Amino acid sequence: KLETRDKSRSEFNAEIKALNAQRAEFPDKPLNNQIDEIEQANALIEEFAEEFGSDERELLVNRLITLSPAEDGYLAHVSHAIDGYRE
Repeated sequence: KLETRDKSRSEFNAEIKALNAQRAEFPDKPLNNQIDEIEQANALIEEFAEEFGSDERELLVNRLITLSPAEDGYLAHVSHAIDGYRE
């Protein structure tokens, strides 16, 4: 949250460092590529739901939440979860 009062230089630098740390959590991919990847992953989840039913879809989503994200992105994360579910 940004404040409107005048800040000291050290306060401003601390805020910039905190924002940069948050920004580092996001991938370097362009936003359009991230959106495409999420849409593909959602399509995979929907195919999974059609194959296994909505109850199993809920279990898959819970599995996605507990797995740490794949370094390759969201689509790889979903694919890995589905593969693990099928094993």
